[in-house]
Amino acid sequence: MDFFRLNNPWLWVALAVLVLAIVAVLVVLHLRKKKAGGDGAKTESAAKSTPSLAHVYKDFLNKLPASARADPVLILLGERLSGKTSFLRAAIDPAGRAGLFLPSETGDNRLQLFAGGRRIIQELSGELLVSSQPETRSELLDLWRPIALRAPVVVIVVRAGGPSFTPAGLRELGTLARGKIDCLTELRGRPVRVRVCVTHLDREAPGFVDLALAVEREGSAGSLRGVRTDPEAGAVELGEYLPLGVKSGPVTAFAAMTDFVVSRNTALFTALRPLFQALLDARGTQPAPVLDQVMLAAFPDGAAPIMTGDPLAIDVKEVESEATALTKRRRRQAIEVFAAAAALSVLPYLHYMTIHVGGTKKSVAAFEAKAAEFEAKAAKDGAPKFPPSAEVHAAEEVAAGDVKGLMYPFWPQVRYSFSDDKDALRQRYLERFRASYLNPVLIRPNRLDRASAAAVLYAEVENREGNFSELGLKVTNDAAVLAARIGIPEKVIRDYVAVNDASTAKLPADLPDLPVMPEAGMPQWLEFLQKMQEVGDSWRNWPAGLDEETFKALRRQAIGLGDALAEATAAQALKDVIAILEREREAEMRDLIGPKAPSRAVPEWVVTNRDDLSQVLDLARNVSLAVEPAAGKGLNQALTDLEGITPANAPKPSYRFLPPESKELTIDAASVAASIAALRSSLYVIAFMDDARNRQFPAFFARNAYYPSAGGALVPGRGASVMLPGVYTKAAFDRDVAPALSDVDTRLDKMSLLSADRRSLIDFIDKETRRYSISLRDSLKIYYASFRFNPTSVSALRADVNDMLAPSSWFSDFLLTVAQSAGVDTLKNPRLQPLGEALSEFQPIVAIMTNDNGKFPALEKYTAILGTMLPSLDAGAPGASAPRGTPLEERLAPIGKLAFTMLVKSKASVLDEVKAFLDGAGVPTSMRSPFLAPVNLAYSFGMGNIEEEVARAYAQEVLPEIQPLFDKFPFDSTSTTDASGEEVTSVLVPEKGTFWTAFQGAVAPVCNGGQNGVYTPKSSPYGSVRVPAGALSLAKWAGQLGKILWEKDGKPKPLTLSAKPLPLPAMEAEETVTLSYIRAGSASVYGFNQSPAFQSLPAAWSPGEPASVGMEVTTTGGGDKQFASIDVEGSDFAILRLLKKGTTGQARVWTWVLSAGGAVGRKYAISFEFAADPFAPFRPPAAAR
Repeated sequence: MDFFRLNNPWLWVALAVLVLAIVAVLVVLHLRKKKAGGDGAKTESAAKSTPSLAHVYKDFLNKLPASARADPVLILLGERLSGKTSFLRAAIDPAGRAGLFLPSETGDNRLQLFAGGRRIIQELSGELLVSSQPETRSELLDLWRPIALRAPVVVIVVRAGGPSFTPAGLRELGTLARGKIDCLTELRGRPVRVRVCVTHLDREAPGFVDLALAVEREGSAGSLRGVRTDPEAGAVELGEYLPLGVKSGPVTAFAAMTDFVVSRNTALFTALRPLFQALLDARGTQPAPVLDQVMLAAFPDGAAPIMTGDPLAIDVKEVESEATALTKRRRRQAIEVFAAAAALSVLPYLHYMTIHVGGTKKSVAAFEAKAAEFEAKAAKDGAPKFPPSAEVHAAEEVAAGDVKGLMYPFWPQVRYSFSDDKDALRQRYLERFRASYLNPVLIRPNRLDRASAAAVLYAEVENREGNFSELGLKVTNDAAVLAARIGIPEKVIRDYVAVNDASTAKLPADLPDLPVMPEAGMPQWLEFLQKMQEVGDSWRNWPAGLDEETFKALRRQAIGLGDALAEATAAQALKDVIAILEREREAEMRDLIGPKAPSRAVPEWVVTNRDDLSQVLDLARNVSLAVEPAAGKGLNQALTDLEGITPANAPKPSYRFLPPESKELTIDAASVAASIAALRSSLYVIAFMDDARNRQFPAFFARNAYYPSAGGALVPGRGASVMLPGVYTKAAFDRDVAPALSDVDTRLDKMSLLSADRRSLIDFIDKETRRYSISLRDSLKIYYASFRFNPTSVSALRADVNDMLAPSSWFSDFLLTVAQSAGVDTLKNPRLQPLGEALSEFQPIVAIMTNDNGKFPALEKYTAILGTMLPSLDAGAPGASAPRGTPLEERLAPIGKLAFTMLVKSKASVLDEVKAFLDGAGVPTSMRSPFLAPVNLAYSFGMGNIEEEVARAYAQEVLPEIQPLFDKFPFDSTSTTDASGEEVTSVLVPEKGTFWTAFQGAVAPVCNGGQNGVYTPKSSPYGSVRVPAGALSLAKWAGQLGKILWEKDGKPKPLTLSAKPLPLPAMEAEETVTLSYIRAGSASVYGFNQSPAFQSLPAAWSPGEPASVGMEVTTTGGGDKQFASIDVEGSDFAILRLLKKGTTGQARVWTWVLSAGGAVGRKYAISFEFAADPFAPFRPPAAAR
């Protein structure tokens, strides 16, 4: 053991020799492997009738000048019929200079080659692109290995509108292209730049050609540029070119350009997302390529091709610099690897113990944790546990690499060291792998899936040089096929096989039995074909609907037969693997796929007619009854969805079969497809109508459609107090209602609808149109009726009216909201007739708001009328400062004068003009309120000013004239001061009295009448004028009193009283009252003991005359007469003063007590009754006192 001491020099010599020997062995193995690969390729190529791709390319290079053989290479990919040839011609030869490039002259259709312009172009055929055979990968690796560092760019050609221009087709195209690009990335050691060119936009994107030609004619940019783009950005930004289209063509061309830039461009790039997702997926075995540019191309008939940029551009200097840098880096890495190997050879055990084993434990544990975490989350979410997630794939890849490093270390001397640790880690990895990747497949109810998983389960490596067992070799060669069948990445299978120990592999316990597959013999095929013939005949002869259950049964049968056919085809591809398994693992395979589920035999006639039969099967099995979800969608989107339910396009219009021992069967593919499409449409129509009936709003609008409410007043009290619901705005109508009803009958004609479904849908549309019409009308009525105009002062009213006079104001916005929602042109579309009928009452508003170059001429007539009112909107007034006796109109503020003009009807008022305007516009009475509101409010403020000034003048000028009389007799019967006749005359004499002069100036102008003092307030559209309390009753009283006191010419006339003497006192023993009298001036009324009667008693009052009441007393039996009286003098109203000296105990009866004197001295009561209360005319109204 002393030999292994570190101070032994021979140990170091031995280690140095060992390092050199190892390096030599590695070099020899590398050269041998490379030679074996080349020999294998040559052997395979020799077996073919055509030379290898590498040989074709080499022959092409030999024909080129030596200086051109090292030019950069650009690789072109695209499906068959994608337009690669047209694209390449356009890109190579934009100006028709055919001599710039020399096409390949090889006869191999798989590869076309071009050289010129310091670049070489390799065009791969569509067949090569879609091929997933290992031989294709090998050929591409051989083709690109010498040029990998000079091939930085791959161009992918996609045909817009082509058969593959669907989400599934584009995703598959991206996956296929990525597979080929990964070969190049593997050889380069770094990502490849990718350019995507979308062709045939002249057919699929109207407006693109017009836009490109407009840019070219304008000369500002020369041509549309290629645009770098983020695949998630959604569109190429071409908006900068749009203004050039305005002056470069007709309106229709500009409309098409706008549609392309705004709509179709975005839709185009949205459609390409599945391609980008598959192409740029970062989860592949190689780094994802870099999206360099997305280009657009068109090949218009009779015109030069159009492209956005140069898709074949390559920076030659950049390629040369990149190749040089990569070569230097690889040399440096080789030196570093050699140095590291030398260092590791010195301390292999230390490296193993301290790094590799510990790292492998961590990576295997991480793989186990990630897998367990994924399965737990899937169980929680109710999601499938297979296939594992990308995170599990990544952890597995790391763990597999570490385990492989342990099993086959770089230095052979540690290969068999620490075997217990290595075996334990390998077994942990294998158990976790089998649980995650193989066991879920081994229990599937499919014989071929189980066989594929079992092949991987038992495949293993026999030694570190890479020599596989027979099964391991087959599984490795067929890894792509098995991976696709199982549903896991190909690299995962290769990782597992590289470290597998088949002796530890076991099938899952309690394998579920495989289901008994339905028969797929000739009777079943005949039954299916006959049913398909019946479906086609029933549709062609009379459009009879296909019921749902019949179709589901037909589809189940088609799927079963298709599975049988597919299983037979797949079994052919896996027959070698299955044969090896059945030979090496007979017992296990008997349990797994044995006699429990024998393979279904497919009739030879079916195999012979497989292509046509597969196409007929596709008519039923590839068409699901599932359609776009109808729930929550609007009518227009529903119609669009129905338009998208079209009959499937079969490769042939019809198929004819002559099965053995059966008559000829003819299947009309078009009729079958039409029948199925009609069934799908029927199910959609039913689902849509059922869902729409339960919505709040009419079916024109999607359940989640949002339109902001409109028309709300920005300032409260200036416009609508509620908002118009968004679904009833013009924006909602234009977006959802008008498109749905536009040309609806033509759209229905193009749909796959049975006549009954069409009738149901039309009835539903008509019903929803009426429902929408009524709802729109009612919403507009509520909105219109919510108009509020509430300025709180004249100055605020002036400001608001001044704003209304602007061309665009809050008032015009209010009316425009109504007009836009109600202004539906129903003449061009009969289906809008219910809407027109419902909105007829709003048409005058629509007419008033007709736009003429940004103005509203009809509305301007109205605002012009309001403008005449503006100077009057002023609250300032003389008021109390006006001189006494100033006429009422002159006392008023401008706003009051405006109302006074209407009140006295001295001329046509603003109100009259506005009403005339509304009459001419045909606005119904129920809709005039918003137009009348400013005028009404102005008159309201004006009437307030009038009433205020009338009240002020009445209180300050009218009442002061008359109220002094009310404190004097006879106006106040208790007063001791008498009013003189002159005083009464100066105040109350009709027309000339100071009371009447003041009243006529202050109150009478707002009143009607005046005859005898009887006045009534003037009336207006807003009601009667409010005059001060008591003013009219006072005038009436004064007028009535005037009739009593004065003649028509103003001369005073006596008070006309009428008195009746009441019976004299009873006769006494000593004396008797024989006479009573009452006297006013010279007029007297006498009373005797006779039948009394009323007698006239006129009493002058201006000037007044004395008044007296008296009696005559005679001694009984004859004798002397005595007289007694009460006399009143010095008062113009002496008769009334006389009455006050008496007493009244009953109505209109006055009594005086007189004493005749003499010897007896007895007192007697003398009474007179008056026909009317003499004081009544002098009592003023209580409200006036």
